[in-house]
This record gives sequence, structure tokens and C-alpha cells, in this order.
Amino acid sequence: MLSKLKSILGRDADDSKKQRINPLKSLRQPVEPIMLSLHDIGDWLGDQEMACKKERNESLAQSREVITQLFPAIREAVMTVDDVPTDEPLHPKVVQVNTQQLPLFKSKMLSALDTPLSDDDEDFYSQITLILSATLRAFRGPGRYLHQSYPQGIRDVRDQVDSFGKEINVMTAVIKSSRERFAHIEAVRQAYDKHEDLILQCSNIDAMKKKMNEKLRECQEELMHARDEERAYQRSEEYQTYEYYRTDRDQERAVLNEAERSLQLRLNTSLQVWKRAMHEFNAASDKKSGDTISKLITHIEQNGIESDSQWVIAELKIVTNPLFHLIGSDKVSLKNAAERTYFSSAADYIDEITSAFDKYSQKKIRYEEAEVMLVRQVALEVLLQMQEKIQKLEEGVKEIETKISKTVRKEADEEEVEAVRSDLLEKMTACANYNAQTSIPVIITDLTEDIS
Repeated sequence: MLSKLKSILGRDADDSKKQRINPLKSLRQPVEPIMLSLHDIGDWLGDQEMACKKERNESLAQSREVITQLFPAIREAVMTVDDVPTDEPLHPKVVQVNTQQLPLFKSKMLSALDTPLSDDDEDFYSQITLILSATLRAFRGPGRYLHQSYPQGIRDVRDQVDSFGKEINVMTAVIKSSRERFAHIEAVRQAYDKHEDLILQCSNIDAMKKKMNEKLRECQEELMHARDEERAYQRSEEYQTYEYYRTDRDQERAVLNEAERSLQLRLNTSLQVWKRAMHEFNAASDKKSGDTISKLITHIEQNGIESDSQWVIAELKIVTNPLFHLIGSDKVSLKNAAERTYFSSAADYIDEITSAFDKYSQKKIRYEEAEVMLVRQVALEVLLQMQEKIQKLEEGVKEIETKISKTVRKEADEEEVEAVRSDLLEKMTACANYNAQTSIPVIITDLTEDIS
């Protein structure tokens, strides 16, 4: 796979530019004028959109293939990043930090790479740019110092990510050109809609209303049918199964939130007492206890509820007796009810911290299991598609109703008509000539007809 990637990525730069960076260049440019009637413009716009999407898809096909094949290569490089550690001696602190950060680096990288990629070009482009950003954050975050421990592995991952970034740059030119062309198409559509609105204002109100009412009735019937389908699907076994897992996930999230809150409260309360105790240990020249509790403070402040619970409990057991001796001798005062509750006795304190960590870990696992089960359900995607269809139909009904309410007879202003028609023709010409090598005239055959 790596050899195939190298052959693709090592393609001739001029060929790549000719084939892909010259975005959306039409395969054939007609030399004859484009002749359309006003009635044909809607279909022409649809053809333009389809052609733009097709050419964009063809221009992006090789990049999509390269990126799709890069993901396993990046994933493999991430998984083996620590196979060859450095021979250079490292400071123990560097070793400790990198040992703790390596799993987090892998997790963030793999999580980004596990994103399902859309078949839609725009969505695909948005996804991969977000994925690239996530991988770069992983390098700046937990992967910041890993090159000291695993120089070759980090270099391999970075090389693959660099190739990923370069391929996105290739896609960016195509996407930019596609968006510009779609902007031309949308400009024509808006000019055409404005012209149609003007016709609407100047047409026979009764005939126009009858036509729109028929269209409105059809749209309303389709909307009613879509809503019936949605309600029927919500009663289906497939959707009920999804609802079961969604409810289970939400309940587990609530339980996990409570476990997080309980653990965080204990850790925050402990930090306040530990800091006062550290001051007393240092004042009493108790270096062992002072260093131990200092490490605990640093670890908890850096990692919070995601701290290494086994290490925390082990370190706490070392310093608990000296700590409670300070509390018992009033050298460390307990300033509120929470502190007095948690630090009532050494045995209870250790048990409660251990229990809080264990409960959080168990609830987190259960929540993640519930989330996995929920993600496996297809019902949400099906329902969202139904709701998207309903929303479009509702917008269509509202648009027709708005047009009906505005159909007031008005004599056409000749200057306004001329301005609207000139604008439409200008935008259609710009659209038709986008990326054209020769100028293509556009003729709207019935543009000069009287619309009043």
C-alpha cells in the first residue's frame, strides 16, 4: 500500500496541475451561441449545476483516492510510532511525560482518522480539513515532545500527515473554483427569480393564483404524506430500538455526570487541603511527604478526573498518615463542611477517593458502551432524512403562500423591466463563460416580449 501511495504522490507535478489543479475546465466549449427561452432557464440552471458537480467530482477523484489510501498509512504510522524508541538518554521527567502522553496522542489521532467520510465533495472536503486540524492539534498537544522519545516514529507520522495536507491543498483549488462557478449559477438563479417575480406582478392575477394554488395543493399533499411516513416510522420497531438505546445513553450520561461531579468535588476539596499540608511539610523539613503531596497536586491539576487513579491512591497511602497527623494537631485546619466530611479519618478518606475513582471509571465505560450501541443504529439517519424532506416541503409551501399573498396587479415599469432583463442576461453570460477559452454569446429568444 505504501509503495502505491508513493507512486501516486510522486506523480509528475505538471501532470497533476494539468489534470487536477486546473479546476472544472469544461471538456468541450461550444462555439455557437447559447439560445434559450425564458421557460428553459430553470432547466439550463439545473444542467449547469449537474455539470459543475460532475466536473468537480472528476477533478477530485484522484485526491479522494489518495486521501482514502493515506488514512490506513497514517493509522499504521500512529500505531507503530513507539516501535523504535530513541537510544539517547532522556531526563526521567521527559520519559514520564511522554509515557503518559503517548496513549493520548494515539487516541486523538486515531479518533480523527475514524471519521466516516461523505460521498459529497463539499462535505468530504470539510471533513478532511477538520481531520487535518485535529491531527495538527494532536501534534501540538500530547505529541508535542514525543519526538524526543520516538524521533523516527513521529517523523513517519508527520511525513504522512504532510502528504495529507498537500493533497488537501490540491483539492482546495478545485473546491474554490467549484464554489465560484456555483456562485455564478446562484447569481443567475436569483436574477431569474427576480425576473419571474416581476412577471408574476405583471401577469393576470386570477390565472396566476389558480396555477399557484394548484402547485400549493400538490405541495401540501406531498407534505402531508411525508409527515404520515415520519409518524409511521417513529412507530416502527427499528426506530423504537433506536429510542431505547438513546434513552439508555442519556441515562448513562446523567449517571456519568454525577460520578464526574462527585469525583471532581473530592479532588478539588483535596487539592485545597493538600496545598496547605505541603506548606506545613516544607516548613517542618519533611521532604518525603512534601515531595509526594507536591507530585499529587501537579498530577491532579494537570489531569483532573482523568488522573491515573492507581498511582494517585498509591501515593496517597504514603502520605495519608503524615497528612492526618497535621490535621489532628491543628497545623492544617479544615475550613468548611466538605473538608471536615472528607477528612474525617484516614481510612475513610482513602476509601472514598478510591470509590469515587472506581465509580467514575465504571460509569464512563458503561456510557461509552451505550454510545457505541446508539451509533450503530441507522434509525436516526433515516429520521433525519425524513425531517429534512419535510423541512424542504414546508419551506416550499411557505414560499408559495408568500407569493400568493403578494400577487397584486401592477403595471410594469419599463425601466425596471429593462434593468432586470439586462441583469439576467449579464449574469447568464458570465455563468456560461466561466473558464471558457472563447467568449460564448447568450441569447434569450423571448427576452424582449411585453410582459405586461
